[in-house]
Amino acid sequence: MLSYKLGKLMIQESKSLKDYIKLPFKLLNYAKIHKKEQEFYEISLSLNPSLKRLSLEEYSDHDKALRYKEHLSYKLG
Repeated sequence: MLSYKLGKLMIQESKSLKDYIKLPFKLLNYAKIHKKEQEFYEISLSLNPSLKRLSLEEYSDHDKALRYKEHLSYKLG
């Protein structure tokens, strides 16, 4: 999930002024990487539909995943 990854990066990279200055560039880079991963997933899925990820509700730890949505890193993203 991109929002969680971006929020986590914001928390990790907020230790100094230098980190704050670099943060927008790192966030942009992370978003580009995520977009490429999504494109790769779509291509893989078109070649082999059995690679489709399950929906969130189908996982056995669905309740745990919902709790992660309440974490600060998820909310920041």
